[in-house]
Amino acid sequence: MRWTKKYPNPVIVKKEIDVMINTIVKSLLKAYSRKEIKGIYLKGSANKRWDTIVDYVPEISDIDIHVLFWKNSMANDFCRTFTEALNIKKQIEIGYHRSISNPIHLPRPQITVINHLQKQENYEPSPSETVKVLFGSQYPGGTFDEKKPSKKAYIKMILTEKDFLARYPLQIVDKPGKYNFVSLRLISWRISAIGPKILVLHNIQRKEAWSLNHTGVYRKLSEIGHRKLADDYALFYKKCWDYFLGHFQDGKSASVALISGVNVLKRTIAMAEKISGNSYLR
Repeated sequence: MRWTKKYPNPVIVKKEIDVMINTIVKSLLKAYSRKEIKGIYLKGSANKRWDTIVDYVPEISDIDIHVLFWKNSMANDFCRTFTEALNIKKQIEIGYHRSISNPIHLPRPQITVINHLQKQENYEPSPSETVKVLFGSQYPGGTFDEKKPSKKAYIKMILTEKDFLARYPLQIVDKPGKYNFVSLRLISWRISAIGPKILVLHNIQRKEAWSLNHTGVYRKLSEIGHRKLADDYALFYKKCWDYFLGHFQDGKSASVALISGVNVLKRTIAMAEKISGNSYLR
């Protein structure tokens, strides 16, 4: 899983991410005033340390930008119109390509409004140590709560993936070659989020679990006796890398990644159901 010469220099990859982040911040602050936006934050794999190649896969991993508005009414107006959304997207596209020539990849942003997340029943802010303030106020995480959501809530969230797996075959059957990208994106964010959840169910401190990069999750899973799950978890990201390096045409690598990802979810569901007293045998 080392960053060998097979892979792009991570320093260059990170530089391209930084350019995208700066462009997004400038575009948001151009579209909205500082009296509207309270803070802009970077979270996720793009902000965590990269120990091995599984910690970030170009264009499969996202650049997780969270925006906090001063008022919920302002948040509700964010990109309410098609024209507004297109204008911001245009500014991001122009700004990125003006700032960097011949990039290795086009970092894939995901912009989320914190005001909306805070209304969700089991919303869990990230540990503040894993969040970078890009603009404005301190990240609104408050004191990280080791008891919320409950383990019961985690089990419930994990078990909802059974419905996803039941639908997933119909979502991959008509996506060969470059279209595998859509199938991988449908499952990649689920794999990223499910790792820390299963660690918490095995009594790893919540703050530690959510602070780990993918390499850390892989190592922890191995340490607590779930080597097969850990291997599937790492293989998913390694094969996503092969798919990227093959210019999104390597269907075989994409298929192996999809199989590995499904195995991660199935094994995790089995663990959750065992803990809750149920069984998931298929």
